Amino acid sequence: MAPAPPHRHAPDTVPLLSSECVTRADHDGEGLDSVPYDRPPPPPPKDITAPTPTTSPYTWAVPEHSSVLASFLSLIYPRGTFAVPAEESMPTLDVTSRVIRAAMGYQSSKALSLARDRLHAFATLQPIETYALAYFFKFTDLARLASPMAIAIHPDAWSSESKGLMGKSGVRDLLRLRESRLAGLRGVLNAPMEVDPHSEHCVRRAMIQEVWEKKVAAVKDGLQPQSDLLELLEVDLRGGHCGDCLVLLGATIQRCLLAARDLPKTI
Repeated sequence: MAPAPPHRHAPDTVPLLSSECVTRADHDGEGLDSVPYDRPPPPPPKDITAPTPTTSPYTWAVPEHSSVLASFLSLIYPRGTFAVPAEESMPTLDVTSRVIRAAMGYQSSKALSLARDRLHAFATLQPIETYALAYFFKFTDLARLASPMAIAIHPDAWSSESKGLMGKSGVRDLLRLRESRLAGLRGVLNAPMEVDPHSEHCVRRAMIQEVWEKKVAAVKDGLQPQSDLLELLEVDLRGGHCGDCLVLLGATIQRCLLAARDLPKTI
């Protein structure tokens, strides 16, 4: 007896998708083969970036624009696969944030790590936006690294979008750092100038005291929370000052710089 011919699918049936075609089930936990083809399945949750199955068993709709998807793929494919290198595929903060969302949606740890590293590159020019995104994505260490530069931006200049990404806790942490540094710096500057037995009786002590007080007043007027008080070093010492009193002025400036260095710098 001749062997039976190999089984073939009937023309009116649809073969099941292979495991290579199906990378995810829909968010309710049901497989694609349980979803009827006459209507589209429910989309994934709004806060998840994920491919969405369509009415066709072989087609998935992706939420990313082609440029974002190309940037994402350049991070996971070997170097040279794409014309644009991975480090150049995320030229702006907006593109980088979208690639991070895609990496989270596709659960690619490699792409997420590379895009996260790229996000830090924007901290100098866009500190508030970088801090906000780091806080939103829960990149705690990156938010800390961006916070010293972010406090240089006055809260009135924070965009509503950035504050929305930070959330109440992100805004609170940054304001607390800013206010604590300003208070600490003012406290350092309010401390009196160093004295010693000589200066108490020096007839020229008043000259160096006036120089110090004028410099402190000028620094207070333009005080910024990110300051290390290095501006105290720019002082005009022309005139017939007492050498011993000048030593005390140097000791006072040194004390202020060391105290400023000990103030908290990050959230």
